Amino acid sequence: MGGTPEPGSTGIAFLMGDIHADYTGLQERGPVPLAAGEDGLGEWLCAFPNPDGNGLDLRQRIDPGSWER
Repeated sequence: MGGTPEPGSTGIAFLMGDIHADYTGLQERGPVPLAAGEDGLGEWLCAFPNPDGNGLDLRQRIDPGSWER
């Protein structure tokens, strides 16, 4: 314990309005997804790595009406 922490990868998630169109647009530009589909938590998920190995998640509720406003 203690000392300097080791560097590691990080991640960021974006909530999308039309994840299927965004996924298609990214595929046309070349990123290869690490995962795509339902995540089992009520969301669509597309996970991509960036060039530095950090995770980029695109998420959208399967039932957008279930979001609280």
